[in-house]
Amino acid sequence: MKRHNIVLAVWCAVLTLGIFSGCTEKELYGVMPEEGGIILVPEEARKVSVKSITEPSTVINDVWVIQLDGSGNVLTGESGECAPIYFYGAAGTPTGIRAFTEDNVQKYAIYVEIDPQATEVVFVANTGNSSLYSGVTTKADVEGKTKAISGEASLEGNAVMSGTWRGNAGGEGEISLKDVHMRRAFARINFRLKMAESLPEGEAFALTSVQLMNVPNVLHPYRDAAKLEPTDGTGGTPFFPAATGTYLNYPETPFDQNEVWADDENLQWMPSEGVKGELLTTAVKTFDPWYVPENGRGESGVTNQRLKDAEHAPEGQGDYATYVRVQGYYRTTELVNMVTYTIYLGEDNCNSYNIVRNTDYTVTVTIEGQDRFDTRISKEEEDYEQVNYIDYTDNSSPWFIVAALQGGQHNPDAVSAPEGWSIPKKEEMMLIWVYDAAPTNNFYWIDYVQNNSRWYGDMGLGEIKPSAEGEASATYYLLAIKSDLPVGFKYPYVQGGKGGSNIIVSRDANGGVAEDKLRPTGTPEPEDGYTNQDDFNRVPAKLQIAKRADKEENMVRKVWAEAKTYCAGLTEDGHDDWRLPTQRELMMIYAINGDLPEEYSIPTESFTGNSGSHPELSSHIYYWTGTEDSSIGGSAWSVCFCKDEDAGSFPGKVEGYGTTYENFVRCVRDYTE
Repeated sequence: MKRHNIVLAVWCAVLTLGIFSGCTEKELYGVMPEEGGIILVPEEARKVSVKSITEPSTVINDVWVIQLDGSGNVLTGESGECAPIYFYGAAGTPTGIRAFTEDNVQKYAIYVEIDPQATEVVFVANTGNSSLYSGVTTKADVEGKTKAISGEASLEGNAVMSGTWRGNAGGEGEISLKDVHMRRAFARINFRLKMAESLPEGEAFALTSVQLMNVPNVLHPYRDAAKLEPTDGTGGTPFFPAATGTYLNYPETPFDQNEVWADDENLQWMPSEGVKGELLTTAVKTFDPWYVPENGRGESGVTNQRLKDAEHAPEGQGDYATYVRVQGYYRTTELVNMVTYTIYLGEDNCNSYNIVRNTDYTVTVTIEGQDRFDTRISKEEEDYEQVNYIDYTDNSSPWFIVAALQGGQHNPDAVSAPEGWSIPKKEEMMLIWVYDAAPTNNFYWIDYVQNNSRWYGDMGLGEIKPSAEGEASATYYLLAIKSDLPVGFKYPYVQGGKGGSNIIVSRDANGGVAEDKLRPTGTPEPEDGYTNQDDFNRVPAKLQIAKRADKEENMVRKVWAEAKTYCAGLTEDGHDDWRLPTQRELMMIYAINGDLPEEYSIPTESFTGNSGSHPELSSHIYYWTGTEDSSIGGSAWSVCFCKDEDAGSFPGKVEGYGTTYENFVRCVRDYTE
């Protein structure tokens, strides 16, 4: 057995890819060929200084040498002379390292006893741990060793690297390792950000922060080069590192020092403190690189980059895939949203969730909009927030949006809204209450005057009614809405379209009204009752409405207790879980009543009625809810579906009514598929 001179050199592969927040897909390109010597590619000059991390050095200070036979067993030699050995220190000692330069490439030499049975020799540099590989017996043991990573600073200093020689060690003389490359055990992420040139006029993005998320908290100093890119976690290439423990989030880099869009007359209802960020342009903004341990989370099979998110990652890997979190304010001409983009990293734009060691990734993100159907735009409540308006849906599909700030107090003759906005009508104010979309619980004026009295909505109780006739001294707040939205499909809607069914949909598989504004479907009605302030007084995702009464004994008004009993005993469409609607449910029915089929809609004719018409039309048309009035004992909420205001009725009036009096009845139930 002879002592051999081993020559090590450092290799750095370069990989560039582009990721776009629109629909454009860019293929992987620019892989540097692994031939023609050992090359260390220098880092480009930094354009933005936001971090204190220094680039890991490729100097080799220490090296582990582990010899393996063809079965993957660690060799030790006859007397242990070939056991894993740790080299460190200057040349001239048995375990010293000699540094030299050849053809302008930095190289290192060590002298090792090579076992004739060796078919593979593993070299691991810069672990800084003289006992790391002591006692390993198999290649799997070598691959399983890790180094703890507590943050990006753990990668500072000398870069952990590894390389492998494969061949037949039985010959004499020097073993040349010029075909063996020492590769760094981590990757570099170069992040770039810019705005698209094709954005509509008036749209802009103010960056507030950038952060790298889900970074592994361990690093494998050595991994078999043939097992660096797992696909589905099988076939000999498992996901790595093991999906255990807590992954790291690198520190957030803020860009919120300067106020943007101050005193812009196109923006109404902005918070008094304004918004702060850095306005992006079509010029590329460059950030300092991140250094990250390799993270192999596999391939998804997805072909559309808009679907590259945690949900579409290989099964069980979404919570461990590394991504960049970009947050800021996205502005259209009149509206501002806090938006969070999540860009998952990998070997391509769509399919790969693998960050491979010793690879230099360049990720260029072009912001082309805030389409919430793009999965890379986070839909978590804390990640997407309206700044100067309230949208009661989570997919940008409301009938209208509500100003985030209320106007001042005004008398009924001084009610107006800024250009492009309007004062809510009765139906709109009802939906504001139904979906809890008011900025406060104040009294707000309604765009409706009856008999010299302006209507208003009490957003603390859900009461809708006219003020005292001719009372000019009342001063209520202004609330503005915007309904001219570029929205094709709006919530709520009648399933099947206008006249299509007796089901009102607030939320479906595509989203809709935010879940926190709804009552979970199937929630049982409280046995001891509930008021307008209780959680049950909400609407489910889908509400089914019973037909108009068709039996003579049911074509009459009932006291509240009888109305509840009637619905509880109703069997219709094979269901026996009917009940009185909640206050919010009946208000929603009023707002969308015209879209229901005739046999399911609630009549809105004058209480004077017509000869031969449905008996419901021949009396004062108030309908009961099952919701007790929290402000007046012994009363429950009712809604007037009357139409002819000249006859003394109040269409759309929502008020508490004594439970010993009589109102009409319509039953509902939570609809399930």
